[in-house]
Amino acid sequence: MITTNRILVVDDNSTLNDLIAKYFEKYGFLLDQACTFLDAKNLLGKESYDLITLDWELDDGKTGIDLLPFVDDSAKVLLVSGRPTHELHDAVQKHEKIDDYLPKMFKEPLKNKSKTKIKQ
Repeated sequence: MITTNRILVVDDNSTLNDLIAKYFEKYGFLLDQACTFLDAKNLLGKESYDLITLDWELDDGKTGIDLLPFVDDSAKVLLVSGRPTHELHDAVQKHEKIDDYLPKMFKEPLKNKSKTKIKQ
């Protein structure tokens, strides 16, 4: 499957970041990866993305939510976190740019929710 959809994977855990990236590469998505707030902010200033998987807690004192002002309105955002599900749900309700969330235990939900969001 060849696609032109561009995805940004933001997670400070490099192992998980690579795992998510490999999953999307397997399906032919174009992607960029960022492990820090600053790297993600720089990429958001240079590229347009169809989907962003955004970790809530980044290791450089910022959060993924702090990146939302830099996200283009046309991008779909999946908030990814190990936080309790009710906190993720509340974040989606509070932040208009967050389209959905995934708990970090997520192989099938990542596949299903990303396909749904990109098709919208």
